Amino acid sequence: MRAAEIALLWLGAVLPAQPTPTTRTPLADGNVTNATNPPFTTDAQRRFRSDVAAAAANESHAATAQVLRYFDEDTFREKLAEYAPPSVAAASSSDLLSLFREAASVAEFVHGFPSSLQAPYSYSPALDVSLALVSEFLPNMWQLCTDFPDLETESYFSLLMYLGPCGVTETMGWGLPPFSADVPVEVPGGGTPWPGGYPADAAEAADRAVYTVINVHRADLPTELYGDLALVLDRRGLDDVSVLSPVDSGDYSISCDPGQWAAGFCGLWDGNATACGQFWYCALEAGAAAACGLNQTALAGRNCGVLRDSALRGLGVPGLVDHLVLPFGGYYGSGSAMASRVAALLARAATPWADPALHNQTFADG
Repeated sequence: MRAAEIALLWLGAVLPAQPTPTTRTPLADGNVTNATNPPFTTDAQRRFRSDVAAAAANESHAATAQVLRYFDEDTFREKLAEYAPPSVAAASSSDLLSLFREAASVAEFVHGFPSSLQAPYSYSPALDVSLALVSEFLPNMWQLCTDFPDLETESYFSLLMYLGPCGVTETMGWGLPPFSADVPVEVPGGGTPWPGGYPADAAEAADRAVYTVINVHRADLPTELYGDLALVLDRRGLDDVSVLSPVDSGDYSISCDPGQWAAGFCGLWDGNATACGQFWYCALEAGAAAACGLNQTALAGRNCGVLRDSALRGLGVPGLVDHLVLPFGGYYGSGSAMASRVAALLARAATPWADPALHNQTFADG
């Protein structure tokens, strides 16, 4: 796989904030709101998770037969033989699916972040070591903005670039509650340039998600694109409050949002070469590039149809994952490309940790 696809090699998990009943310790320079820690899950998160679980129960069971048929196709088997040790390559379709389910049930939830918000490590909103030391729970991006506003809003382009796709995903894709304020930086045309606004306070921010990856590929550092450090989370107590996405949710919002949010967002900076270059999707997604006055169309091959007929963008939950397999493979195209992605996923997920085939691989390997 190309390096640009690193973030999409693992099924993404969403986790709520971690519980503690106390109050946060302020940073020495005062750039933190001294607020009571949020609940483990909010009412909105519990409703959302219940809806996802109900839809996933139907979609996972409905997908099982199709997945088993796909595992018997010649193109997939040829690719699997390239990537997997003989014991895995020769497994029956039902055994392969069982091995995938087992791997998904125990794979680590990993949250990547930069060691520092200072260049060259930084992007924001993001956790870093200094913030982790004073935070008694794992904050989502919106909570970082409300609790550490001076730090997290300092990088203008990074702030807008990361929050925009999250706003589209969480409100338009998943139906989480909108916020009641506007982003506290100036934007062409005024207001907030994504649906759902900006949190007025920490209580509003608590309804949103913390993004992780589920390490089904059994990689040493599956979150390398998101920073040089990673937290491996204890799944005990988290499976019941987590949801899984078959594709990178932000990438899908940029490329496949029916409202063409990316084109509208990038159009705000039409002719501003600095902004159009800083917002990576303004330079690389065809409609957004045109809106920004650019000619690049490098974001090709997204098959938005893989999730169009699915409830809540095809999300799953731990234990209900069969319907995630084929959209994961098909998002970048059908035929040999899809077979390569699915075979790489199954080869890594089904190969025992002790097998040398798991070692000495890079993100550029399938």
